[in-house]
Amino acid sequence: MDGAALNAEGFELIQDGEYAAALRPLRAAVVALNGTGLLDEAYASYNLAFARFATDRCDGVLGLLERSERIQGERREIDDLRQAWDDRCGSSGEGDGGDSPGRSRGKKKG
Repeated sequence: MDGAALNAEGFELIQDGEYAAALRPLRAAVVALNGTGLLDEAYASYNLAFARFATDRCDGVLGLLERSERIQGERREIDDLRQAWDDRCGSSGEGDGGDSPGRSRGKKKG
């Protein structure tokens, strides 16, 4: 399955409220689309950030939002999720940890 199709699968799961189930296809989409600079890469990055945050995870969210914003520019949705992350995770000491496809941080994987 290609990255765009994986992102579509993950997005559909998000719409159904199945955030944990969306993590696997969205992570695969982010890896498959990494470096393409396509809107699909931006959307997959945002969707994975959203699903992680919705499953009470702080790791990787900011890195994914930054990647999405680099490609598609500033969006209110990105700003809103970044603010929500800061409210919940910013002072928790957990940090973000980034999200480079291939880089293991020893935290839970998406």
